[in-house]
Amino acid sequence: MTECVVRKLGFQRRLIFLAAGLMVIAIHAAAGQIGAAAAQDAVVKSPVYDVVSIKLSHPDNYSSWWKTTADGISVDMTLKYMIFNAYSILMDNQVSGMPAWAGSAQFAVEAKMDADTAAALGKLSEKGQEKQRQLMLQAVLADRFKLRVHHETRELPVYALVVAKGGLKINESPANEGDGESVGRGQLTGQAMQIGSLAMSLSGIVGRLVVDKTGLTGKYDAKLQWTPDDQRGTTEANGAASPADSAPSIFTALQEQLGLKLESSKEPVDTIVIDHVQLPSEN
Repeated sequence: MTECVVRKLGFQRRLIFLAAGLMVIAIHAAAGQIGAAAAQDAVVKSPVYDVVSIKLSHPDNYSSWWKTTADGISVDMTLKYMIFNAYSILMDNQVSGMPAWAGSAQFAVEAKMDADTAAALGKLSEKGQEKQRQLMLQAVLADRFKLRVHHETRELPVYALVVAKGGLKINESPANEGDGESVGRGQLTGQAMQIGSLAMSLSGIVGRLVVDKTGLTGKYDAKLQWTPDDQRGTTEANGAASPADSAPSIFTALQEQLGLKLESSKEPVDTIVIDHVQLPSEN
């Protein structure tokens, strides 16, 4: 802060003191506004669920699901896949230290946020909301499962998704077209789909992390059909054919139908190491 030395008395000093007083008032007003904004941002930057219920699912319940609402989540799945959702994990080799029960025991989780948090969250972009919901889930796992993790960068085998030599064979979507993606056995359909989203879906299909190296930034309509490896093996063993057998492998289908290619590679990948985790107490 600058120290002002006043050498003259009288009217000039009174003017200086008056100006200083007005400045102090202005600074306090600005600080109040900044403080209010910071308090408002805190709801978004450090979100937590107001009420959380966790129960062990019935042993015969083998289905899993995830439902997101405006003010919470309703989940029935293993801790493993909750961790995958909370930390944007796609493949098993991105996590180490996972206990066996985390991939077998299934939990029913109901979590609700208060009205102020829900309202603040609703003002964010779709990406912003997704990030905040991940932080909220991380907080639930830390509180109820006592989950503690740290990050490590490791070199892992991946597939690099690149544009094939023949060039891209899909077109960009019309402006303002609604987006969507559907993945089934031997088929994938995307509308206004980003290539990064396609790479994520391909990771689950080929069993290895797929990294987008195409450099494509647009949104595309695409339809991909292939014969799953296990189905091709069964067909060859039985010597029988079905209509789906005319479809190629996923690797060939990508090149022939989309003009994309998967190349085997190794990349530094962000992974998490589980330092501690335990079964939660039910409520």
